[in-house]
Amino acid sequence: MQMHPVTDADTPFASTFDAASVWGPLMGAKFYAGVRLTIWK
Repeated sequence: MQMHPVTDADTPFASTFDAASVWGPLMGAKFYAGVRLTIWK
């Protein structure tokens, strides 16, 4: 994971601000699971 993806994020109008330096995932892996439940009458 990339620790500090946006360079100089505290001052967005500075000349050193760079939001294009994001190169990798910002959060860890996420897994999803689903369950289908049918209730019979």
